[in-house]
Amino acid sequence: MSTTAAAAPAAAENTAATQQPTAAEARRTAMEARVATQKRDVVHLFSYPRGPCLNLSPPCLKLEAYLRMTSTPYVMHYTMSAESVSATERLPYAEINGEGVADSQFIIERVQDVFKLDKDEGLSKEQRAKGHAIRRVIETSAYFGIERSMMVDNLAAVGDVWAPLFGPMPRATLDGILAEMRQGVITALNNQGNGDLTDAQYHAEWVKDLSAVETLIGDSDFALGNKPTSVDAAIFGSLDVTRALGELTGNTQPAVKFIRDSAVLSAYLARVEAVCFPDAKAVIAAAAAGPMDDQAFVA
Repeated sequence: MSTTAAAAPAAAENTAATQQPTAAEARRTAMEARVATQKRDVVHLFSYPRGPCLNLSPPCLKLEAYLRMTSTPYVMHYTMSAESVSATERLPYAEINGEGVADSQFIIERVQDVFKLDKDEGLSKEQRAKGHAIRRVIETSAYFGIERSMMVDNLAAVGDVWAPLFGPMPRATLDGILAEMRQGVITALNNQGNGDLTDAQYHAEWVKDLSAVETLIGDSDFALGNKPTSVDAAIFGSLDVTRALGELTGNTQPAVKFIRDSAVLSAYLARVEAVCFPDAKAVIAAAAAGPMDDQAFVA
């Protein structure tokens, strides 16, 4: 038997022994370990840390607002590493009874199934259509406005807000991460079309989105009537984060000012916060006190 042939099996064994698991395999292994200790019928929500406001991520805040308005029990798991838990490598991500779900809207729909919540939320066909249209404006057109404003135009100031969430990481390392994120946002904006707009055009379009939402809310307590729905969670997530980041970074761009100066939107945000986060001040104060451990919120 040749030496080469004899060495082949050993080489194959060595290769197999040193082969590293893929990112997907690593996520699956970690999820299986977590699920083994998780309580059932509880939403395990993986979210960016709160920072100096309720959350710095509109989708994460949207999902938590919905869980709170429906009194759905959940545990917050804070992470800055979306790629280590989510198959889409984005947050929020949730685990419910051993099943992993990504994307805030898909998570809401799965929560409705598991906890037997009314998917129609007591709304008429016309109200559901109106709500869908509002949500799409908030989560597409207006969301691209937030991304361009915060991650392209004002990244250094946003980095100052984010820095404490990364712990002792050297600022130069954080700036490198933020630069990569900025480039990713620019690519997404260019692919979507927002990146082709001039500064004046994108500001004008973003204000038009907000003005339309303001008009549709009007003198109603909530977006679709006298009780909050998942649409309000989406609006709150977007507008509260935009308002908070504007205040924290000194951003005075037109859309940020529009939210701040609108009596309708300011009163609306206060009503949604009173329903979903009556403990907002305490929650934000706890986040400011230091790194946050997992938190359980059980109605």
